Amino acid sequence: MGRPIRVYWVMGSGCGGCALEAQAVLARRYRAVQRGIVAVESPAHADVLVLCGTPEGEAARRLEVWLAEPWGCVWVGDCTPAGSLGEEGVPVSGCPPSPEDILRGIEEAGGRRRRPAAGAGGSGPKEGGG
Repeated sequence: MGRPIRVYWVMGSGCGGCALEAQAVLARRYRAVQRGIVAVESPAHADVLVLCGTPEGEAARRLEVWLAEPWGCVWVGDCTPAGSLGEEGVPVSGCPPSPEDILRGIEEAGGRRRRPAAGAGGSGPKEGGG
């Protein structure tokens, strides 16, 4: 497996339903680690920002500065304003959306920023199976 998708979670204002579903993504049931998704404690180390709810004023501006380039954004839930951070992102709609949908959003945003591993060729890793 190549480099993991490093994710930083931001819980903005809102009802909290999306935050609970987004945190459930890291549960063993959804196999995020096996999919190459890991949580980081600093936005400076993140490849993907998962935004639940609306970031407030200064926090939103700081996140834009702290995130390392290149990075992707996943806007989780119906109340999160798409495009609030970054030009490109993956909206995951629902109130709240399912953890499976959030995982797909993270993988899509992470795939946009991923580069092939050095020396990689052929068909690459196989997905699916038992």
